[in-house]
Amino acid sequence: QGSDVYSTTWNGSAWGSTVSHTAGSYNIYWLSLAADPNSDDLLLAYSDQQNDIHTINWTGSAWGTDRTIDTYQDGSYLNNRPYDVVFETASEHSSHAIIAYADSSGLRYQHTDDISGAWDGEATISSSHEGDWVQAAVDRSGIIHVAVHDYYMDLNTFTYDTSTWTLNTERETALQNDPSYPHEAIALTTSPPSPTSSGCAMPDAPSGSSSSTPDPDPITVYDPNTSSTMYYSQWDGSDWPAGSSGPTFGNTVNWMVAKNNPARDEKLMLGSYDASGTYYLRGSFWDGDSWGTVKDLGTIYSALYRCFDAAIETTSGQVVVVASTGTALKYWVWDGDSWIVDGTTITGSLGSNNKHWVKLAADPNSNDIAMIFSDSGSDVYGVIWVGDTNTWDIEQTLETSTTTNARECIAVEYIASGSGAGE
Repeated sequence: QGSDVYSTTWNGSAWGSTVSHTAGSYNIYWLSLAADPNSDDLLLAYSDQQNDIHTINWTGSAWGTDRTIDTYQDGSYLNNRPYDVVFETASEHSSHAIIAYADSSGLRYQHTDDISGAWDGEATISSSHEGDWVQAAVDRSGIIHVAVHDYYMDLNTFTYDTSTWTLNTERETALQNDPSYPHEAIALTTSPPSPTSSGCAMPDAPSGSSSSTPDPDPITVYDPNTSSTMYYSQWDGSDWPAGSSGPTFGNTVNWMVAKNNPARDEKLMLGSYDASGTYYLRGSFWDGDSWGTVKDLGTIYSALYRCFDAAIETTSGQVVVVASTGTALKYWVWDGDSWIVDGTTITGSLGSNNKHWVKLAADPNSNDIAMIFSDSGSDVYGVIWVGDTNTWDIEQTLETSTTTNARECIAVEYIASGSGAGE
């Protein structure tokens, strides 16, 4: 809200009171939030209208110290988020954090072994690569992967093994891009960190014909802007191979989402696109061998906002997709064999404004999913999906005056471990 960060915590039965933190002096436009799988720590990165990048740590009950990371991010504060944060899980680096970001001089990073303390200082990943969009994820072996969509429409991937950054083969040189408004036509995903490091039990594959051993390998999906065919590259343990053609969605896409299923060998790709002012959402599943039939999820509200998202229940593997159709939200549920819910409107007290930004997060310790969304009235709502009963519950207004409804200044994550696990 303006230059301040506001948060509320779901305690398992209700959303708590608002906690505020004076972050800086300028309006905040984009957020990135990461949860440590080995503690109740969270780390928030945000960017403001001065093109500054900051971080704030969550100590389990309060926000910590605001720290300036960079004062001239690459791209535009209005249309780009050239940074991401991630926690390390590798041996002897557990609970360390990395922020990767692009500024006018290249792709940078900073490291800390204590998010309550200072960052170690800026270091360079690559002086010859910048980025309008940066995504980061840690795989089950502890390797950090960073995907970068730059101003020149290139897609590059980098890996970090706790000591060395490696530039992998350039994946694409003509990504879908329009600098006049925000859209992110790439998505990087991997499975949650190893259950042995998080303290959680390994989820069992659900019974039924779709049961299979989960594939934790990271995958990057993207739109090469040459046709309506999406492309993908899956990490092979040492490199990101050349991209392969995937499902055909009907047009070049504006926003993408990808998810690894923690309970079976399945990956989800979603993409939205604009067809002469009518906006569509399409999806497809990877079954370990090939992409399946494209699912037409119908028309959605807009391609100016990422008004859709997906999350996967941790133990059952059920996939939940939510999308805005304007003032309403619809949802779909995939059980591994069929869509057991196919575009049903979510009922409840969700306001009468158009829904712009939708964010979902899966609880690593149950089948629950948290959803927050912001609307055209700058309101923010929170809703909980109860996976064991397949119901939506506890709708609550969390905020009525965000900085903007035109940018994604909302984020949600579950606390993975420690005393706050499940919040």
